Amino acid sequence: MPFFLQPHAARATGRGEILEPVPLQHLPWALLIHPGFPSPTAQAYTNYSKQPGPGNEGRPLLLTQMNGSALTIHPRNDLERAVESRFLWIRAAREWLQIQPNVLAARMSGSGSTVFAILNSEVEAVRVAEAARTHLGNEAWMKVAQLISGLE
Repeated sequence: MPFFLQPHAARATGRGEILEPVPLQHLPWALLIHPGFPSPTAQAYTNYSKQPGPGNEGRPLLLTQMNGSALTIHPRNDLERAVESRFLWIRAAREWLQIQPNVLAARMSGSGSTVFAILNSEVEAVRVAEAARTHLGNEAWMKVAQLISGLE
């Protein structure tokens, strides 16, 4: 949750509670999808405690920082397996997002139930959102937004 409340792109470490600002040259776009049902945080951690371990890393996400240096991020959410075993919709939506053209990364946010995709442009994000509406249905809430640096 705090990730979406920060006024800048950030790299999360630890359990996701340590946020480090990452000033980027090119700010990617995100497609957020909420299925219309909650994923209780306490239940996510209970399920995780039964089979703890790191989540699967997504494809490497290559970004360029303001200083010109490359930043490689391996998107991962350790709670995905615990939540997706209980809510198959979340897994199906995330896996569907991952195979869409131009999607750089697709993950579940925090303990769910929101999933998101990262894309290079608004046009790409809108196109995936339109396809998601057809594929996932009208009950899901969707929002396209550009990541912000918070450094303007």
